[in-house]
Amino acid sequence: NLCKKFFLRFAKNTNKKTTEADRARDTWDRCVAFRKKIEPTYRTSWGAKTRRLIVGRSRQFGADDVFAVWCWALTSPHQRAQFLREKGLIRAATLFDVEKFPNYLNFANAEIAASAAKREQTFDEFIGGL
Repeated sequence: NLCKKFFLRFAKNTNKKTTEADRARDTWDRCVAFRKKIEPTYRTSWGAKTRRLIVGRSRQFGADDVFAVWCWALTSPHQRAQFLREKGLIRAATLFDVEKFPNYLNFANAEIAASAAKREQTFDEFIGGL
């Protein structure tokens, strides 16, 4: 899974003391790197609003959930994710908004659970065939 590969690649050493802003920047860098794999010409900036949004959602839900929503928006066949991509709304201001983020996270978690269930079913079918 492309999201999982990026998560592992950008995992940081947690023994090092970092500020909340540093951790938010690491999360954003991971999001941007993932998007550049999909859209090599993607360009963005690191501004105060992006930092506040990522810090806020990371405090509430965790950095992994921030990244999960980002991956969901860029790769999901879900109708809402497709709409966001078609309208050019894959950006921090939209995805990490305090009111919208929980819904996007629910969509992402539902897709992750469905994918895990499908993998388990496929594995069970494989084992049953041996």
